[in-house]
Amino acid sequence: MLSAESGAVPADEPDVGGGWHDEDMPLATTSAAMVGRDAELAFLDDALRRAGEGEPASVLVGGEAGIGKSRLTTEFRRRVADEATVLTGWCLDYGSTPAPFGPLPAILRGVLDELGDRADEAAGPGRDALQLLLPERAVGPVDRAAIRPEGLRETIANLLEVAAAIRPVVVVIEDLHWADAATLSMLSFLLRALAGRPVLFLLTCRIDEVRRGGEVRSFLAEAERARLLERISLGRLDPVDVRDLVQGLRGPVDDAGLARLMERSEGVPFFIEELLCNVQGPMPDTLRDVLLSRFDALGDDAKRVVRVASGSDGAIAHELLATLAGFGDERLDEAVREAMGAGIIAVADGESYGFRHALLREAVHDDLLPGERARLHWAYADALTAAGGAPSTLAFHWHRAHDYPRALAAAVSAMREAKNSYAFSTAARFGELALELWDQVPDAAEVAGIERIPLLAQLGSILRNGGDGERALAVVTLALDEIDPAVIHPSVHARLLRDKAMYLQNLGRSGSVDLFLEALAVIESQPGQERLRAALLGYLAGRYLIGARLEEAVATADEAYRMAEEIGFDNVMSVAANLRGCSRIHLGEVEAGLADFRLSWEHAADHDAQLRYRVNYADSLNMLGRFREAVEVAEAGVTHSRTLGVERSTGAILSHNMVEPLLELGEIERVEAISARELTVRTLQVFRMYSTMSRIRALVWRGKTDEAVRVLREWRAIAEGVAAVERQVWYSLHEVEIHIALGLGDSVRAGAALRTVIEDPGQRLALLGRILLEGGRVVADLRADGHGALAASTAELVRARWASLPVELQHPHWAAVLAALLDADADRLAAAIPIADGEDVPAVFRAVVRLERARVLVAEGDRAAAFDMAAEAAASAESLGHDRLRRRTAEFIEAAGLNRGGARGTHAAESAELTVREQQVLDLISEGLSNRQIGERLFISGKTASVHVSAILRKLGVSTRTEAAVAQRARV
Repeated sequence: MLSAESGAVPADEPDVGGGWHDEDMPLATTSAAMVGRDAELAFLDDALRRAGEGEPASVLVGGEAGIGKSRLTTEFRRRVADEATVLTGWCLDYGSTPAPFGPLPAILRGVLDELGDRADEAAGPGRDALQLLLPERAVGPVDRAAIRPEGLRETIANLLEVAAAIRPVVVVIEDLHWADAATLSMLSFLLRALAGRPVLFLLTCRIDEVRRGGEVRSFLAEAERARLLERISLGRLDPVDVRDLVQGLRGPVDDAGLARLMERSEGVPFFIEELLCNVQGPMPDTLRDVLLSRFDALGDDAKRVVRVASGSDGAIAHELLATLAGFGDERLDEAVREAMGAGIIAVADGESYGFRHALLREAVHDDLLPGERARLHWAYADALTAAGGAPSTLAFHWHRAHDYPRALAAAVSAMREAKNSYAFSTAARFGELALELWDQVPDAAEVAGIERIPLLAQLGSILRNGGDGERALAVVTLALDEIDPAVIHPSVHARLLRDKAMYLQNLGRSGSVDLFLEALAVIESQPGQERLRAALLGYLAGRYLIGARLEEAVATADEAYRMAEEIGFDNVMSVAANLRGCSRIHLGEVEAGLADFRLSWEHAADHDAQLRYRVNYADSLNMLGRFREAVEVAEAGVTHSRTLGVERSTGAILSHNMVEPLLELGEIERVEAISARELTVRTLQVFRMYSTMSRIRALVWRGKTDEAVRVLREWRAIAEGVAAVERQVWYSLHEVEIHIALGLGDSVRAGAALRTVIEDPGQRLALLGRILLEGGRVVADLRADGHGALAASTAELVRARWASLPVELQHPHWAAVLAALLDADADRLAAAIPIADGEDVPAVFRAVVRLERARVLVAEGDRAAAFDMAAEAAASAESLGHDRLRRRTAEFIEAAGLNRGGARGTHAAESAELTVREQQVLDLISEGLSNRQIGERLFISGKTASVHVSAILRKLGVSTRTEAAVAQRARV
């Protein structure tokens, strides 16, 4: 796909964080064996097996608080410790503004320990980014500006990938319901980037506490929709399991006691354990009362310690607890020991304490009076300020203490710190908090150290980079509403208009062109704004290109180039020539467009311009049928990205531009490998759209048409909205509709979709040529399906539209293949076969042309030659792994009765002795299933299925799957 933006958007990256989870702390009373979870454990065991075989198999364990999610993961970790590397991290409850990436430090330290001396090499070029999360790796002050935005997540993915090459890796992340936005963004990236690797992500989450419309719910919905996570839900224990649990905890129990416990606990394991811990006292009817009953049994000093600890947003260091509690060492030790003995708090590590369960902290904290809570958080904030605490923590405590001026100052600092660490989603949360506090603080600008409009502009940029396009648009709109154009500096006004235009285009909405024009008008005749004006013209040219206003795109890019040339602005010169080249190619001025690309490369003085050149040049080469060159250009861009440590982020769009020519070359396995790691990692709507269209084509290729239909149905409304402003998406949407119809065997529907494209009165793009070539396949299928009149009329439409293309867009080899298919002429088809075998013709036509020639040969009565040609078509379809072409060829051979007619094949088929499994495989071969589909149907690996297929071919005395299918019918 083309990209109209003049620069890459920094990807969302993590910030510093870490900690432990209280559910894993030692219990005052703990079960010796887990009960009631055998099925779930078996599921996890199977998930690890599948992950080890390269299948996506990550799991979400959902359930209410106390249901035993962490107990399950603890048992699973114990079971697999000898066969897998297990890394565990915990999300922490930081309130409304969590510090970014709580679980990552623990996970990173674990994988670094596992890799040992190989860690630095495994981390790759972005290894310095680890300093953002692991301060102990820094040898001096961390230069955040020198660290690429995408470097950190690249490095984490590299480390996990290398560790997984040694043995399978299990990444456990507890309490996802407390995950901050940056953690979710990173996790979304890793799930996709490591799909197909022997890495199992195991997440736990209180599903009932996930807010509708919140970030966690959105993450889960997207991950499950994309088949990145499988969910298992833990239910409450039945009476038999409750009895087993109680017996494991306390020994035999009578029926009356068990019935009472079952009534009170309702089968929730944590409730059961808590009730047993205080079995002699009166039991309340709610969990809060149960928890507070244990708290109420403590002495005054222990209560004081627990109340103080409840104010912490994570584990509390011993020194801080001592300061806030105000006790001497011995008195504090006694109080802590009593609280630990009651099973309320536990040692988190050597120097800090935490609650055994989050609900305990919540119950104690909520039991404080409002004034007590405010004073407690004030004391925390005061002590942490004196100790140089992190701005994120200070913002949390000052906010809870209702000290809004200091909360505002800390929130702005936390926003900047997270932004500098490229944790844009987390930075956005603190920016939103600052915005919320702004009107409650007198002299807010002085307190925050920033004026309101610059704050809004920064927040909008942060939101956009964090993937929240809607909110970014709302914030910049608010800024524009608040400014007085007569007072504010024109450059500030113009940049706000530019930002709003960019946010609209990121959402696939109209209005960007008008805003860029308005921004240009605002700085008209303003001295010293030449660079901004040249850049704005470049943005405008890009929008004209994407909107298929091609002549305007060329003229505007010309103007941007001339202005940039006058001031020596190489970056804009490169981008302007790039966009002009794209526009000219779409207009049919191919040679002029390619000359512009050469000019663009000459002025690509920085990484941004070079990568932008490769994005659009690769896309243009693909449209022109220069598929191998397109792959090479895009691949060079990916390599360039890798040297910068941004292979899986900034390089992702270049990887996507590898997918389209690779599909045309028939390299479907490479397509699937890249798609699994790259193409679904999109946060902005237009990027998601591009990868979705490619994903649908790949699904149809593999015969997964039902899934392709479902994906298109899910995305159609969004696609149509984007297509209204992006002509290339309009073409892509109709192209996948043609592919789906062909995949379903519905040639009439495919013909209707093709006619829609041909008869559309809108601006034609160079993309039309490839769709018209596909029209040859549509016509051939219509003819084969008995729709002769419709095939003839469709052929005339395709022929006429092809003739109307600019001469430079009439690819000669495509023209030869298309004419042969449209005419169904034996001589032309014979001549088209070697042409179709070339790399400048989409690979599917190797099989399509041969199959059509076999049909013509049958019609002419040359059945022997027809069988040979059909066998070649079948072999081509098989080598491509193209499900529909394989089926189409097999259906033709059967319908035409082309089974060689000789005794050798039939005799071998009838006399072959097959095992039960081989017969099952042969039955599925006759249905047209691929090795992978056979494996899925029989619950065996694709490799095992392939071994069976080879054995069957040998026993039947045939060489292709199509011949095997025919032989099977003979056997039947």
